Amino acid sequence: MTNARPGASSREHATLAAINLTKKAAAKQPFLFQMKSFQDYFNTGCERIENRKVYSEDCAIGILRPSTLWGNDGDGNFYISGPGGISRASSNDPDSFWSSLIAAKAILFGTKKEIEQCLRHLDDESTSRTSSFLMSTSENCGDFLAKIRRLHSSRALILGCGGIGSLAAINMAGAGVKHLHLIDGDVIEPSNMNRQFFWTPKDKGRKKVEILQREIKIRYPETECSASDEFISEDGIKALAKNFDILLLTADEPLGLGASLAELPNLAVAGGGYFHQYISFGVNESRLPDTEPIAWQRTPFFVGPSFGPTNTELAGVLSSFSIQFLAANPEKRSTEAFTSFWNASEFPRNIALTTKNHDH
Repeated sequence: MTNARPGASSREHATLAAINLTKKAAAKQPFLFQMKSFQDYFNTGCERIENRKVYSEDCAIGILRPSTLWGNDGDGNFYISGPGGISRASSNDPDSFWSSLIAAKAILFGTKKEIEQCLRHLDDESTSRTSSFLMSTSENCGDFLAKIRRLHSSRALILGCGGIGSLAAINMAGAGVKHLHLIDGDVIEPSNMNRQFFWTPKDKGRKKVEILQREIKIRYPETECSASDEFISEDGIKALAKNFDILLLTADEPLGLGASLAELPNLAVAGGGYFHQYISFGVNESRLPDTEPIAWQRTPFFVGPSFGPTNTELAGVLSSFSIQFLAANPEKRSTEAFTSFWNASEFPRNIALTTKNHDH
């Protein structure tokens, strides 16, 4: 008897029940099977995988998660790697193969309608790669589709469009966030060219948000991208932020701006920056325990340590958090304040974390 894993869904139980029928049917006739490739099992028994769809008893019950991997060790052991981990199966036992798919969470279960909608996202080359990632983190087809809907309806405010903010904005649009507003009064200058990749020396003197807005519209014409090409007061930012779901804060003026903005209710404020060779990234940082305030100022001879890879790294962390925050079920979104801190010159990374209750 094949047993479902603890907490298995009704669909998983149904699949395993069908597998049992397959095994019993196979026992009634001579069966000799040595698996040579993953495809060898696609049409074995009552279960099959066809054009990504997983069938049981000729009924579509889900899709093979697109990031699934398979392998064998040459000793008769077959492996499935899915979002749930790596599961081993016998190479001559179909029952073991299907059980391993389920154990590795390689099947994204769903209704017939949900399955067709998921496949459309995978078949569209403009959405397939983001969809594959989100499917890896989704409970089922319905959960994935809900994430896509939330991304499309979310509104993100990006304050600061230099080396970090410009890359974060492109990542947000590329992942399917359809409503962006950019704020930056700064103009393009030669010192930007080592880390800000969407303008050229010919754009010198033009507003950063003007060029960034143009580049987003070229790449993602369905994205609604508005912009403010001036420096806005703190009160003005607070008033504007009330219309958004998240604020990505990468502006470097004035120093300490994030502390007051993070006090806004019903808004996640995610921000990051760098000083010397260090990187910091945090969410709702003003909600952390108070520390002794220091009013920092730049020296007259200050030159920012704006190292291109540091900007790129931080932009990736910032946009990844923001995209996954917006995609999540609002009832399950974590609003816990934290700050993370690491040395960009050290490998491997050793990340220090401060939360409301602990230092790590």
